Amino acid sequence: MVKPRASGGGHGVRRWRRGERVPRRAVLQEFVPGVAGSVVFTPDGVLGVTRQLIGDPVFGADGFRYCGNILLDNSLIEEYHDGLAARVTAAFGLMGVNGVDVVDRVPIEVNPRYTAAMELVERRDGVSIATAHATGRVGARRVGHGSVGKAIVYARQTVTVRDTRDWLGDDTVADIPMPGTRVPRGRPICTVFAAGRDVDECYARLVVRAEGVYGTLRRAAA
Repeated sequence: MVKPRASGGGHGVRRWRRGERVPRRAVLQEFVPGVAGSVVFTPDGVLGVTRQLIGDPVFGADGFRYCGNILLDNSLIEEYHDGLAARVTAAFGLMGVNGVDVVDRVPIEVNPRYTAAMELVERRDGVSIATAHATGRVGARRVGHGSVGKAIVYARQTVTVRDTRDWLGDDTVADIPMPGTRVPRGRPICTVFAAGRDVDECYARLVVRAEGVYGTLRRAAA
């Protein structure tokens, strides 16, 4: 894959074509097939494991564009995840909260910072990420039953967002644009949240929530 040096969220990432010259402002990264995920941790242990949503057209995304996470039930945290977090922490001398992206069991990127998945740990388990970052400690691992997720809803076509005041009282939507904001095709409109008994149910509810956003925009434009 060709990956820009200065980018984030999968923006500008694409397949490399054999014989193609790599741009000066990009690097090559091996393509690893499988299910994308992430591990959220501190030097004290794992806070949570997520499935990543990548390039999902249901949310208006394509290619390798990041469009959300679904936090797995904590019963699915394995020795592999704990061991990976410990090895990455030791290798890079990490402190505070961090994340590592994986595809199946292959680590592909270390994020030595707050990551987009961390608010899901706070939302479900009541963990203060700020405290975990300051102390470097997880404390007793929460039971963490069920899944919670977030999805970034991208504009499928250029839209002008009308009155969004009703969205402000809805805790399943965030990153709310100002009324009258023009959102070009392919740019984020907002973020939606959902919960379910497992990953599949949570994903299905995120899809419904995203379709609700698109429906609201269509009706406003009619």
